[in-house]
Amino acid sequence: MEHWTDYMKRNAIPPQEAMELLAGWCEDESAIGMVFIASAQAAVTMRTRVQRISGGRLELHDPEYPAGATFGLSDAGFQYGPVMMFPRWPLPPPVNVRGLSVWLPTGSWLFLWDARPGTPGDGLIGPNLLGPARTV
Repeated sequence: MEHWTDYMKRNAIPPQEAMELLAGWCEDESAIGMVFIASAQAAVTMRTRVQRISGGRLELHDPEYPAGATFGLSDAGFQYGPVMMFPRWPLPPPVNVRGLSVWLPTGSWLFLWDARPGTPGDGLIGPNLLGPARTV
């Protein structure tokens, strides 16, 4: 079975292309969806906006919500393409959403997608997006 780092390298996009996509979302003040998975026990989903992208640092914040996030992207790997999501887990249908996958050096995964009204990614933020909650 192929290791995830080999898959990522084979399907990678250049960092400059990823930064241009993020800068476009920042300039447009586009609503985006975010999924961040740090481990099997730690995941965050939220609707946000790119507040700033500079010097390999990504800052996310939406003035409508009192939450934000900051990520260092200097040593990250990037892909752009579809990811299958389950907006009504466990009910079908799953949906494929095109977006930016960011593979952080820690092994964490960040996925960002266009969540403006009328786009395929609109309305995909919610507590069931990642499947059932697990207690440890």
